[in-house]
Amino acid sequence: MRQQLLGSDNADVKAKFEELQNLRTTIQQQEAAGLSTQNLTVRKNQLERQLVEDSKMYGDFTKGLNLTWEQVRNNLQSTDMVIEYMSYTSFDDDKEHIAALLLRSDWKAPRFIHLFSVAQLSDNVYNKEFSMMCWQPLMQYMNGVKNVYISPAGILYNIGIESLPTPDGQRFISDDFNIFRISSARELIPTDYHREDLSSAI
Repeated sequence: MRQQLLGSDNADVKAKFEELQNLRTTIQQQEAAGLSTQNLTVRKNQLERQLVEDSKMYGDFTKGLNLTWEQVRNNLQSTDMVIEYMSYTSFDDDKEHIAALLLRSDWKAPRFIHLFSVAQLSDNVYNKEFSMMCWQPLMQYMNGVKNVYISPAGILYNIGIESLPTPDGQRFISDDFNIFRISSARELIPTDYHREDLSSAI
């Protein structure tokens, strides 16, 4: 969808879509840093409405982005966990950091867990030390979990974190959990939700 919109002959549509993508990233970073995103969110909503009007195709795509975390949670089993990783620039040290948003079926809200600063990493990340950074802070929330749906971000896009050794170094993460890579937690929502959202959004 992104490639189709950016490949459009309509320069105005392309510019709006690029601005929207940049706004999404900025909003995510500022929310993670505890900053207000009110003005940015107003502009984001304006762009989304304009693009829905400009492109029925874009309307079909964005209906999935408006799903709530409650809808994701309600489609999880008791043995499922969703991990949405986040990459953001910290206002404390102006460096890239990685965090995780966790969600299980019986939680009242997602949980935000800071993991590490990218500046801490060595050239070789397939080791116990990196696994401690990625997985150890999450293990206390994973009791009873069998299926883990992970959505990587930042440097984690190119690292097989599911193939890392367990924090105790005795086996691999994939030996303990069934791990599925997804682009976003919204992939876990049945398509009927998307059709309903679309009919009310256009």
